[in-house]
Amino acid sequence: PWTAVGTLLGCLLGEPSWHGAATSVLFSLAISLIRIWKERLSDRLKTAVLLLAMLGSLPVCAAYGQWEFLYGLFMIPVTIAMGLCMARAIETLRTIRDTKLIPELDQNALLVVWGICILACSELSFGEISCPVILILFTTMVLTRARGLYGSFVASLLSAAWVLYAGSDARIVALVTLGAALSIPFYKEGRLWIAASHFAATLLLVGMQPEGLSPAIIWNTAAASVLLLLLPQPAIRRIMELTAIDNTIQRNARATLLRAQKRTAASLDRMEALLKEVSDTFETPDGESPLYEEWIVQGALVICRSCPKQSVCWSRAEDMRLTVTELAERLDNAEKVIPLDPICPDCPSFSDLCGSILLAYQQAMMRSAMLGRMQRQSQFTARELSGAGDAVGRLAAAYRSPYANDRVTEGEILKRLLQAGFDVASVEVLQDDASRLIRVHLSPAEDASALENGQTRSILRSVSEAAGKRVRLIRIESLEDGVQLLLEPAPRWSVRMAVSQAALEETASGDSYGEWNILGGKSLYALSDGMGSGERASGESRDAIGALFRLYESGMDRELICENMNRILMHRSREESYAALDAVTFDLNTGTAELLKFGTPPSYLLRNKTLYALCGEALPCGIVDDAKPTVIRLGFEPNDVLLLLSDGVTDALQERLESVLIEHGRRSDAADRILAAAQETGYRDDQSVMVLHVRR
Repeated sequence: PWTAVGTLLGCLLGEPSWHGAATSVLFSLAISLIRIWKERLSDRLKTAVLLLAMLGSLPVCAAYGQWEFLYGLFMIPVTIAMGLCMARAIETLRTIRDTKLIPELDQNALLVVWGICILACSELSFGEISCPVILILFTTMVLTRARGLYGSFVASLLSAAWVLYAGSDARIVALVTLGAALSIPFYKEGRLWIAASHFAATLLLVGMQPEGLSPAIIWNTAAASVLLLLLPQPAIRRIMELTAIDNTIQRNARATLLRAQKRTAASLDRMEALLKEVSDTFETPDGESPLYEEWIVQGALVICRSCPKQSVCWSRAEDMRLTVTELAERLDNAEKVIPLDPICPDCPSFSDLCGSILLAYQQAMMRSAMLGRMQRQSQFTARELSGAGDAVGRLAAAYRSPYANDRVTEGEILKRLLQAGFDVASVEVLQDDASRLIRVHLSPAEDASALENGQTRSILRSVSEAAGKRVRLIRIESLEDGVQLLLEPAPRWSVRMAVSQAALEETASGDSYGEWNILGGKSLYALSDGMGSGERASGESRDAIGALFRLYESGMDRELICENMNRILMHRSREESYAALDAVTFDLNTGTAELLKFGTPPSYLLRNKTLYALCGEALPCGIVDDAKPTVIRLGFEPNDVLLLLSDGVTDALQERLESVLIEHGRRSDAADRILAAAQETGYRDDQSVMVLHVRR
């Protein structure tokens, strides 16, 4: 390529053309001589050799006159620049089949080489049909289709360079510029619109200059339009892929992200399979046949083997086995025992026999209890691993599900939030077939607590107006570089929570409550009552709610969530520690709910004017290993009210409870009124009322 640079550019641009020929000969000889000592030559060395070759050819220019000599000096930097473009263009063309994007510098190099080719045929015409004009118009159309405004600007520069070099009509530049300007609004619509825009520009220009501009330009435009329309669509698409920098970068970034997601999903699938496999190793049979009878018999034989009447007692071996088993059960119940048939009535070792039987029985029962506990622990571990595998599998499915960015909605949300005065760092709207997730990232100047206290409603209103539908807040996350709000379209149903509390001690209430929104149109509400009152009870109730929210966020099944929460609280402290807990999960898309009750007083559903008690008999959380909640499933109707109460309220109101709930349950300040009624009784305890109004 470098050898051809001097000859080609010299012959095309050089005055005289002997300058190019002389430069080519000198350059080729110099390169050949240098290759004798050095096989690989750097670009800098080749450029230096080309410069020396051009300097060496200046005497040829001087022989033609002073102006030719000055022109030869001017051509030195031009030729070197063109040579670099030629080398870069040739290298790009060599690898164009394997590349997915041509950088702008390489694009410019290709355009320079293409411009040289147009300049080379500046004298080529067939009557009124001009080959370079057709090529310039065709290039303008292709560049406008591929790059829009940037492509039309480059085409205008190319036409101006040709007019200056060929001394052609300057109105060609006006034609190219006008055609590009008219086609820019339609460059995404397709080739036909671009060809029509250029044809309209040609007719407009000819109409404005009927005498100065030859009508043959119409035929030139028509020929360029035909070339554009005949160009295969895959070729146009390939040109756009190679030259559209922003779109290609976004597309490649998107493809890279999708590949990374697929790799992540595959890794999660492997982890899920591994967790399931390990889970299977912890699976144990449901139970083991009791061995305590064998232990009791062996304990009896320890004494009977040394007894001279052994042959009498054990002559009926099966009856003797039943007898010693019955004796062991009576002894374990602290009952008085006497020798039973077939034991000899005057057995001298009966007291020792009873002691040995009881010891063997207790050891057998202890062993059975230990085995049972180990079995339950093993089964729990198997369930944990299996549940973790299921959660990982759901996460893999989420990574594998296709989604796309809604750029239009992102721009509208960003615009409205900036107008509302928020310092927005970024907005992301992710859309798939079933759901939409909106992330709003605010700058570090915003504070999460301030947002929760006052500005959240303004953000929700702005995002809802921009998205064209009402949205709800999932959660606010504090990040190192700001605050992030997670939003999703609001479901059909909604729940409004109101809570009122009174503490027994001034330091803190032993009751805690919380609300946790879950992606997919679900909301979780919880009310917990810690053991006792004060700071310790408050910590226990907060721990219960925190564990509940974290476990729900992990994606585990409800059975595992309850089991894990119970064990977390049970093993958090060696001292006795537990908490009563009400938790209700609303599916706001279907209007259903699931209420979990861990050792709490009845909850109540107020529908129209009827009050329904929702009772459970489960133990509190964290009191025993296998404590399980009472599960109550509900289907809601509009304007239903669900009331969750701590025992301080139910114990205070007692017989008046239902009448108070019916009287105040539908008021906007229902929680405050119910709590006030409980406090009027004079009963002292931590008291909490949570009122959930269901709406559609």
